[in-house]
Amino acid sequence: MNQGPDYVQYAALVTGEIVGFAGAGPAPDDDTPRPPELYFLSLLAACHATGIGHRLLAALVPAHATTHL
Repeated sequence: MNQGPDYVQYAALVTGEIVGFAGAGPAPDDDTPRPPELYFLSLLAACHATGIGHRLLAALVPAHATTHL
């Protein structure tokens, strides 16, 4: 599904199986320019503490982006 260039989605694969996914896009508030908002990040319990979730989040947020957590 393509909602436009401001939306991104990634899936994490291990041996060809999807073990996690993440997505981000514009913040719902239109009154001020804001950095992208995390919409979802989900990971199988068996893959917790493996670094996969971190890598998914890093893929969503470019290194040069301003973020507020």
